[in-house]
Amino acid sequence: NQSRPVPQAGVRRPSLFQACFPPAMSMEKNDQTLLVVDDDPGFLRLMGKVLKREGYNLLFTERGQQAIEICRRSAPDMMLMDLNLPDMEGEALARTCHELSKPVPFIVMTGHGDERIAVRMMKNGALDYVVKDAEFIELIPIVVSQALVRIRQDRALRDAEVQLAQSALRLETAQRIAGMGSFEVCLRTHRCFHGSRSLESLIGFKWQDGQFRWDELFNHCIHEVDRSRVSETFSAFVSDGRDLSIEFRVKPNAVGIEFIQLTGHNLHPDPLTASGPATRLVICRDITERKRLQREILRISGDERQRIGQDIHDGLCQHLAGMEVMVEALLSVEGVRDTPRVSELVLELRKLARKGTQLSRNVAHGLVSYEVDCESWQEAIENLANTLNQQGSIHVTIEVEENLIISSHAVANALFRITQEAIANTRKHANAGHIKVRIFSRPHWLALEISDDGHGFDPGGHAHRSGLGIHLMQYRAETVGGHLSMRSREGAGTVVEARFPIIECRPAASASRSA
Repeated sequence: NQSRPVPQAGVRRPSLFQACFPPAMSMEKNDQTLLVVDDDPGFLRLMGKVLKREGYNLLFTERGQQAIEICRRSAPDMMLMDLNLPDMEGEALARTCHELSKPVPFIVMTGHGDERIAVRMMKNGALDYVVKDAEFIELIPIVVSQALVRIRQDRALRDAEVQLAQSALRLETAQRIAGMGSFEVCLRTHRCFHGSRSLESLIGFKWQDGQFRWDELFNHCIHEVDRSRVSETFSAFVSDGRDLSIEFRVKPNAVGIEFIQLTGHNLHPDPLTASGPATRLVICRDITERKRLQREILRISGDERQRIGQDIHDGLCQHLAGMEVMVEALLSVEGVRDTPRVSELVLELRKLARKGTQLSRNVAHGLVSYEVDCESWQEAIENLANTLNQQGSIHVTIEVEENLIISSHAVANALFRITQEAIANTRKHANAGHIKVRIFSRPHWLALEISDDGHGFDPGGHAHRSGLGIHLMQYRAETVGGHLSMRSREGAGTVVEARFPIIECRPAASASRSA
C-alpha cells in the first residue's frame, strides 16, 4: 500500500526485496533500532514479525553497502547481519562497521555452524553468533535482548570511565593550581601509590607506575635537616593512626618550592575488599609563599616594635627625666624646704617621676628587640629572667639542659624571641607569680616549654584566637620548620610548648638553676 516514486531513466528498478522492505523503512517506533541485513525476503518477513512483537524499531536492507550507509547516517543500536550477502562478504561488512567513527555493534547470522568463522567474527567485534536452525526464531529475541543489555552496560561503563577520567583531570588541575598533591600509603606494606602528577612538581620526585615505600619517597625530597623528624612523625601516623600535620623543608629544586606541609587522613577499607589492608591519604601542600608572608609579618612586627620602643625611649623617657630634674630643682627654691607639707609633696613628686622614668625605660627595652645567635641565646634568656626577678613582680626559673648546642642561628633567635613574647604575655594577662622555662632536647627535636601558675584562659575563646602575640609566636616557630602549641585551663595556668628541628645536639644530664 506504500506509494513509491517512478524510477528515472538509467536508474535500476527496485528488486522484489526492496519493494517489500524499502531501505530504512520503520516497522514501529521504539527507542531501540535494529538493522537487519539479509538477502532472503521470506526470512526477513519472519524476522520482522518476531522482532516487531518485541517492540523494536526495525530497518531492513539486503546489501552490505546499503547497510554501511545506514550505519553512517542513522547509527542503529545494533545490526543483525547474514554472512553471505550479494555485494560483499559478511566479514568485510563487520570490519567496516566496527571501524566507523561511531561503531555499530552486531550479531552474526548464518545457515552454517562453522566454529572457525564464529571465532573470526568474534575477533572482528561480533557480540554473538547465531545459526539459522529450527530453534532460531525462538532464540533470536532472547539473543537480541541480552545483547542490547550488554551494549547498554558497556556504554554506561564507558561513560563512567570518561566521567572518571574527566573528574581526575579536573582534580589534578585543581591540585596543580592550588599547589597541592596527594598519595596513599598502605598500612601493611608501607608502600605509596595513587600519587597525583602534581606531586612531581611539588617534591621533585618523578612519580612512576611502580610503588615506593614512604621512606624511599621522602629520601628523594626532604631536606636532610628535617628528614629524621618527618620520618619519626610519619611512622607514628602510619602505625598508630595519629593525625598527621607536619611541615618540612624540601631539597632545592628548579621550581623554587622550599616548604611543604603534610596532612594525613584515614581511609576506611573498601566494602568490596574489606579484607584488604587499609590505606591512609596524605595531602602535600606548598607553603613556601605562606612562609615568606610569615617572615614578612615578623619583620614588620619587629620594625614596628622597634619604632615604638625607640619613640618611648627618646620621647617619653626623656620627658619624664626632665620632669625629675625640674622637681629636683624645685627643692632648692627658697621656702620649699622650710614648709614641711610642700617639701613632702615635692619629694613624692620626684619619686613618682623617677619611677615613671624607670617604667618607661623597661617598656622601651621590652619593645626594642635584638638578635641572638647560637652563642648568646642562653645568656639572653637568663638576662631577661634576671631583669624580671630584680623588679620583683614575678619570679622566673630557667632550666636548660647541659651541653645543649644549637647550630642554627635562626632556631636560636626564634627560641629566644618566643620565650620573650610568652613571658611578656604572661606578665600582662595571666596574673601569675611564677614562670618556669625549660629547654631540653629529644631525638630530632629541640623543645621549649614555658609554664605559669596564672589564672589561665579558654583556648577556644575569642581573645585567644585573635591575639597577635600568640600568632607571632606560632609564625616564629613555623618559619624555622618547627611548631608551637598551647595548653590552658581557666584557673590552672598555661603551658606554651614549641619544638624546633635540631641540626646538632649533644644531650647530657639536665641542670636546673634559678635566675
